[in-house]
Amino acid sequence: MALTNQAYSIGYRYGTEAPKQDPERIRKAKKEYMKQAGEKVEARVKSMHRIRYGISVGQAVVVTVCVLVILIVAGFYLVSVSGLEARKTKIENLKKEIQVLKRENDQTALDIEHSIDYEGVYEYAVSQGMQVPLKQQIVYYRAKTAEYVSKRSDIPNE
Repeated sequence: MALTNQAYSIGYRYGTEAPKQDPERIRKAKKEYMKQAGEKVEARVKSMHRIRYGISVGQAVVVTVCVLVILIVAGFYLVSVSGLEARKTKIENLKKEIQVLKRENDQTALDIEHSIDYEGVYEYAVSQGMQVPLKQQIVYYRAKTAEYVSKRSDIPNE
């Protein structure tokens, strides 16, 4: 219902005759006008509390908080993934370094093996009085563990 000045003109008539005014009727008309005006103001206030697309301020706050939480979680995820990638890269570099060191060790062992002059050792040992043992002088010993053998006492005769 459109608000007009009819609420104030309900008790009045135009013409030469001035009829008696009904105060109760005027009071009811004013009350109805104020009620309609109040509803219109409430509707305007509610529409002011709405943001674009019909979302209320409370809903916008909730959505904003959710987006912030998602962004924070995504940030932590990206930091952890980048840390994981850095560790993977470091592990790969260490593996490559281990391979290089193994190759160097193998090459060094091979160089040492080739640098031994077995003929020279044999000649030096014979010149110092050593002799090649006879077959019956050789004793074979089997260790219980295959790791290594250390001599703590003489090998028993069987």
